[in-house]
Formats: sequence, structure tokens, C-alpha cells
Amino acid sequence: MLKLTEKEVSERLIQNSRLDDFLDKSSRELSKSLKFLISREDVFVAIFLLYKEKEKLEVPSELWVTKLDFNEVRNGLENFDFKIIHNRILTNTIIDKDFLVNYKVRIKKKGLIWLIHKYDPDPFPSKPHAHLIDDNIKLDLSNGKLYKKGKVIDTLNKKHLLEIRKEANKNFILPKLSI
Repeated sequence: MLKLTEKEVSERLIQNSRLDDFLDKSSRELSKSLKFLISREDVFVAIFLLYKEKEKLEVPSELWVTKLDFNEVRNGLENFDFKIIHNRILTNTIIDKDFLVNYKVRIKKKGLIWLIHKYDPDPFPSKPHAHLIDDNIKLDLSNGKLYKKGKVIDTLNKKHLLEIRKEANKNFILPKLSI
């Protein structure tokens, strides 16, 4: 499976700790200056919205593995309109989730976050398949094989594959199990 060096693990932990501290501090400071409650989650979503194009982020959780310049982020947040996060628009129209092109599901197992796109245009290695968002690895949901750049790098053990399939099965029609 995916193996990180001790240095890589240490760097990720430091980055996560810095982002965590930044979220707390920004939430307090922005709430005070804007005179309404800005939660950590609001700050997190705002950072994602500010940087999703620049950093090519698909989901907010990818911020945890993105190296950010916190001074630049702070400047961006000072001009961010938090009303777009707080204000909700209610409509009477209900859209079936099957029609949503970007419908995605995130599954967290054993500290790893797997992302499955309902309408992923790439059918390799299975349709659907899961992405390990931190490391650009694809999981074949039919047999547990793990791919990086189109090559098999490992196989997920059957227990973990079945756990992921159980969660994914709530939202997707999965390929036939072939293990």
C-alpha cells in the first residue's frame, strides 16, 4: 500500500497543524471584525473557494495536503464575502441527485479518504472506481487493485475493499466483485 517516508509524514503533520491553527485563529478574528459568527468550517470553505482553481482542487479536503501561503490566504479572506456561504436560496424545484453531473461521495477508511465520482468520464480501472485523493491512486472496486499512472502498484486487502464497497453501495451500482 501507500508508504510515506518519515519526513513526508512529518511535513504533512506540520502542514495540517498549521492549517488547523490558522482555521481557529481566522474564525475568531473574522467573527470579531465582521460582527457575525464565522465558523472554522466557513473559513475552510472560503479557502477552498478562493484556491480551488489556482490549486486545481476538486474537494475541500484536498486543502489538508496543499501547501498554502498563509499570508496570502489571510489577505484573500479579508476580502471574501462570507454571505455567499451563509445565505441560502430556497426553491421549490427538486432535482434528482442522479442528474447532478458532479455527484461525488467521499469515504473515509483507515485514515484515508476515497472519492468516487458518479459520472467520472474515465472508466479505468472499473466503473465506478475510487480515487485516493491525497496520492493520485485509483482503486478498482471490482478486485481491490490499486493503480498509479495506469500501473498496478498494490492490492487492497479484501476486508478493506468490502468496507469501502459497503459504503459506496449506498450511492452507486458497483461492478461485480471478482476476488
